Amino acid sequence: MNCSNQPVTNGNVLVYFEGQLYNRPVNNGNFSLTITRCSNSTGAVEIVAVDNVANQQSSSPWTGSASTGTISTGAISACGVSSVSFINYSVDGSNYNLSTATPGDSISVFGSGSSGTNQTATAVFGFRTSQPNINISFSTQGAAVGIFTLHYLSVNQYDSVSVVAPFNINITTYGAPGQFIEGNFTGQIRDISNNLHTVAATFRVRRN
Repeated sequence: MNCSNQPVTNGNVLVYFEGQLYNRPVNNGNFSLTITRCSNSTGAVEIVAVDNVANQQSSSPWTGSASTGTISTGAISACGVSSVSFINYSVDGSNYNLSTATPGDSISVFGSGSSGTNQTATAVFGFRTSQPNINISFSTQGAAVGIFTLHYLSVNQYDSVSVVAPFNINITTYGAPGQFIEGNFTGQIRDISNNLHTVAATFRVRRN
């Protein structure tokens, strides 16, 4: 249900079950997901509903358990928290903004290990396909709340850069798969011509 307590007409659900994240569309307020398993054991299920029209999602996941057979969740609210991922950053004082609410902007997150608890690194990629093209990508071995060394950063036209130490990323929120990673960083990079550039960013991106 959306914030007006009406069925979501354009949305999706994020289902986290047994270390895997499933993304399924919502059609006229309804969704279904079939999972084939080799075990009859009972596992915990978490579901977040997303309204792509209002850019809202569940304020907290629906939780339950599943083993075999059909599970009915009843009505799940897709309201209370923004569903928008964004990266707001600056290069030498010039500001740039990427947002999943903006057509043509793409933001994604990748990590080593599984999509569950074994993730040991975080890499974020953002770019705009329309003109003017902008892009930013960065990575760290951190996969939790804390301060970690930023190992790689590429931004706009500076594709071949080295990070000038010390350059740390402050991860303030590290949600479960389907939830958000939030944080910020400020530091310097050196381009291929050995020129220094100051880069700062704040971000909120959905974890895979």
